[in-house]
Amino acid sequence: MVAAMFAVIATVLVCSAALATEGGLLYLTRRNAQSGADAAAIAAASAYQYRGREAALAAATEVARRNGFTDGVTVNNPPSAGVAAGNDFAFEVQISKSIPLPLSSLMTRRTTTVVASRAVALLFGRVPACVVALTGSVTIKNGGSFEAPGCAVASNAPGASVNIGSLSSVTTPMVTAMGTCNGCTDKRYSIGEIREHAPPVSNPYAYLDNMARPTVSGASCLTAPPDTKVPIAPTGPNRAYCSSVTLSIGDGMTLSPGIYVFQNGSLTIGNGSGFNCAGCTFVFTGTSPGSLSISSTSKVTMSAPTSATDPDYAGVLFYRVPSATPSGSSDDPTLHLHSVATFDLRGGIYFPRAYAKINSLSSTATTGCLALVAGTVEISSVAKYRFDVSDCPNYSTAVPTTRAARLVE
Repeated sequence: MVAAMFAVIATVLVCSAALATEGGLLYLTRRNAQSGADAAAIAAASAYQYRGREAALAAATEVARRNGFTDGVTVNNPPSAGVAAGNDFAFEVQISKSIPLPLSSLMTRRTTTVVASRAVALLFGRVPACVVALTGSVTIKNGGSFEAPGCAVASNAPGASVNIGSLSSVTTPMVTAMGTCNGCTDKRYSIGEIREHAPPVSNPYAYLDNMARPTVSGASCLTAPPDTKVPIAPTGPNRAYCSSVTLSIGDGMTLSPGIYVFQNGSLTIGNGSGFNCAGCTFVFTGTSPGSLSISSTSKVTMSAPTSATDPDYAGVLFYRVPSATPSGSSDDPTLHLHSVATFDLRGGIYFPRAYAKINSLSSTATTGCLALVAGTVEISSVAKYRFDVSDCPNYSTAVPTTRAARLVE
């Protein structure tokens, strides 16, 4: 009798131990698998915006491996099911792991069970960025007011900073930098969010850097009129001005819409009452691309084409091909907009690896579309300068965007 009771009690104790031990193991494995899937999905979505799809898939697998899941990992882009099914910006991670059940098998004859977890992360757009430095810092200083009420200011350069100081007011929803934000906590400034040591924002103009462009020579090289007060004509995408051009606009000058290409030459515009060019793109190319200077003018009114002979330039106002080494400095900027009473610019400005300087301006018109992406950006000694990208879709102008990866499942 005692032996029988002991056998029953022993069996109960073994079963209890099995449930406690292996139940705890299952719970812990499920929790780890879910955490691993969540981390892998976030890693994939984060990598996607900077390095592309293949790097994103590899990032998810690597993060899962580092969390202890070397087998049973599947990464899908886009997800095949769920709320983000078919979304190219979403990454689904499925993790499964077989768990041995040596104690429970004494009762159920089931020697293993499979733990499975799933997570989906989606890359959301957040705040559009209207001032972006790709290889250097952004400096905004010594002026009245700087206004970017609906868009961010960003520096994408590792270790570089955004520097803001000696202004009466600053308005922007976000400042983001891979380095630090100096002067951003001044109580006079209305800065919604400050992100330091942050990932870079997207660069929607990077495709231009890989475009094949003809080397212009002979009859395809246009000559500017000998009188600097006479407007130049558009070149189209396959011809170019092969030397520097200076336009003294006098009582005013209006250029015809189109693409203006300058091969190894610069463009200087100034000394007059007004300059206009609607539907224009200015491209600086060649082995030694030139610079652009607009100055000493009461008003400049320019807009990018909403469609162009070459659709790659739609929405682009100024573009300079990236030089082998960073170009320009504060004393000798590659893009210089200065000493103008009113700027009315509508479109994207893309000067990678170049120093862009905006200074000594009275005001800018509220145009609704002005996005500046350059190597290094300096804005100084301005009475009032305003950036706004809310109307850029009407000009076919792409806008950089800060993004964040979030779990949706």
